[in-house]
Amino acid sequence: MRRDNGLSCALEERGWVKCHLDSACWWLCDEHGELCGILCSYVDDLLLGGNERAQRSLEDLCKELGFGSLERDSFTYCGKRVSQDSDGVIKIQMVEYHKNLQPVVISVGRRKEPMSPLDPTEAKQLRAFLGSMQWLVAQLRFELQFQLSTPQSEPHVVATLMKANALVKRSKEFPTFALWFKPFDLTNCGIVVVADASLGNVTRQGNVGEDPFSRVCIASSHTMCWLLMGNG
Repeated sequence: MRRDNGLSCALEERGWVKCHLDSACWWLCDEHGELCGILCSYVDDLLLGGNERAQRSLEDLCKELGFGSLERDSFTYCGKRVSQDSDGVIKIQMVEYHKNLQPVVISVGRRKEPMSPLDPTEAKQLRAFLGSMQWLVAQLRFELQFQLSTPQSEPHVVATLMKANALVKRSKEFPTFALWFKPFDLTNCGIVVVADASLGNVTRQGNVGEDPFSRVCIASSHTMCWLLMGNG
């Protein structure tokens, strides 16, 4: 689609309200205050979730701004394959993204010097890898957050590059990994969240170490969430 500075104005003219926490997100409510749809914008792509009223609003927006294409039920958005079946279940996968991840070639001689600093080419390859993995972890593979944080925080040496390659191998073991979002009635529900920041449990190198007083960093942030379903 063609996106210009008139997108926000065009949406607001149709009753959409911009989110105060995210200027690239809008929502649409009916005259009773019931949520009809949520729309997100990333660069030149829009993502909509909503009822028929929200869909009609988006189609009307298309007539004014002009979309390159309009897809529903199954499409690719920001590297993710999003699909929704007839029961409303949404599945998100990044199969092609997994396949495109490739380890960095490390010579046998370099492997024998794990604490040797990376040369400029190797350092560039490591940065590119960390960026690619960060996107995958943030969008889909949440369980790899800790494994990714280790090479991100360690000194740029050959051993760090080897850990990065091991992470590539682990992520590619499950290229069809998917997140499933199933619809359910939120009436009379509540949410309980318990968070643990794991403060001061690792050294700056990301390991436990022998000296407890050197454990001044945060390994990861763990959050547990429960949804309490009501009977009504």
